[in-house]
Amino acid sequence: MRLVNLSEENFKIFDIASCSYDLCRYIDGMQNKRSAKNLYSLRFINFYFCRQTIAMIKQLELAAFNLKSALTGIEAEVDRIEFCADFLSGGITPNIQEYKQLRKRASIPIYVMIRPRGGNFTYSPSELSEMKKSIEVFKNHGADGFVFGVLNDKLLIDKEINCQLVELCTPFPTTFHRAFDRTPNPEIALQDCIDCGFRNILTSGHRSTAIDGLEMLNNLKKLSLNRINFVVGGGVRSANLSELKNGFDGDYFHTSAILGDDEYADIEELKSMIQILRT
Repeated sequence: MRLVNLSEENFKIFDIASCSYDLCRYIDGMQNKRSAKNLYSLRFINFYFCRQTIAMIKQLELAAFNLKSALTGIEAEVDRIEFCADFLSGGITPNIQEYKQLRKRASIPIYVMIRPRGGNFTYSPSELSEMKKSIEVFKNHGADGFVFGVLNDKLLIDKEINCQLVELCTPFPTTFHRAFDRTPNPEIALQDCIDCGFRNILTSGHRSTAIDGLEMLNNLKKLSLNRINFVVGGGVRSANLSELKNGFDGDYFHTSAILGDDEYADIEELKSMIQILRT
């Protein structure tokens, strides 16, 4: 894609799914980096413009806990990769060397998980410092977006810290991950995510699986007034994807596509899911 005039009016023709990725890549190649940084500010490329376009085609995001799974996702032609490590912990910040190998072979967007450890989502000052350093490192190596979430000791979204991290990720989009489902009040958490500037929320609708959370997902979608995108995760597989697709107008569906006892995505499962979303 070639952009001639990066005016507000021209942004209206882009869908949010491609807008952030294509513009990041375009601006990254501009010679005048200082002008690009000023132009591509946190608020200027705002999804309010993009959401005025036609409805988004349903897309599939692969949660890849290792390089092998990520490469399987590329072969299956998933739409986006959330790259992380340590399947048993639910995902932590990946190894930078594995990420570099993936970046060389991937033309699709890669969102990087920023999580210093497994366990809860309340972090010490040193852990928050580590998260900030990780964001800077992955920004400098071509990450297309970031996935994280910080809660306070009452399991509420820590707005001060999350706002700092979202700002640090500028100009790249951010997803508040499934720590969202640990919060006591999803309606308040939704507004907090919007206030912090997150582009997406990864959620199962405050239930253990997305199928069980369909009612809440629809309630949250209605409350959001299209101010944020929903990435539906939590037990999403080909066996239930049609029901999820028909039951919720989600932007992305999120899966690890792991079927067996190992930690690797199954390519046939991914292909089946992509086929369901394309029909």
